[in-house]
Amino acid sequence: MLVRGVKIGRFIKNRGGFSLLETTLGLVMMGMLGMMLALFFRMGIESFGLTTARAESFNTAQIAMHRITQELMQINNGELLTISPTQIDFVDQNSLATNFRRQDAGDLFQVYRGSSLLANDLSEFSFQYFDASGAEITEFSDPSIVRRVLINFKVVSDNDHGSIELSRSVYFRDYYYTNYQ
Repeated sequence: MLVRGVKIGRFIKNRGGFSLLETTLGLVMMGMLGMMLALFFRMGIESFGLTTARAESFNTAQIAMHRITQELMQINNGELLTISPTQIDFVDQNSLATNFRRQDAGDLFQVYRGSSLLANDLSEFSFQYFDASGAEITEFSDPSIVRRVLINFKVVSDNDHGSIELSRSVYFRDYYYTNYQ
């Protein structure tokens, strides 16, 4: 084919390099590959952020639960002063009256031992009390009948990465020995 004296077929064959179409297709393919890699890396980074935020929240919650559990286990007969679903007052090992209590902090709760903050960002926190027969105590006027405390709380992790629920039963150690036969 001749166009003003130039053969098009020979002109393209003798010229080296890539055509515009080949270059465009190559760039599109590289862009698609780059987007897939970017999505893959983004998912990995988000997963890392999720696990670190949840791990930090879980560690804080676990430390608070452990401290509450260990102190309540040390209560002797008669050292439990008052009880409620959000607070428990008792005499600690140093013979000082103290408590574990829930305090409102906006939409969430905080848990304190006396004036020391144990955990932040709780969406739920409660105590349930049980007598010697295992029945739940709903009248909180006589704390001397309490034999077991069930502690429940839910910690909300940072950046809306879900929540962690913890629950633990505590039997007062003094009752193990006085009721042992």
